[in-house]
Amino acid sequence: MKSSDYIGLAVFVCFGLWWVLFPRRVWEFYCWFHSIRRQPPRPVVIRLIGCFWVALVLGIFLLR
Repeated sequence: MKSSDYIGLAVFVCFGLWWVLFPRRVWEFYCWFHSIRRQPPRPVVIRLIGCFWVALVLGIFLLR
C-alpha cells in the first residue's frame, strides 16, 4: 500500500471521529454552511452517523 492510502484513511476516519466526539460543533457547522437555523437532532444521532462513517471507511479500506 502507498502512503497516500494511509493518509486518505486517516483524513476520512478523523472526519468521522469529529462527528462522534463533537456532535454540537458538527451541527453548528452544518447550520452555518447552509445558512439555516433548525432544531438540532439529539447528539446520539450524530454520533451514530459518525460511527457508521468510521465503520464504512474502515470496511472499505480492509476489503481493498
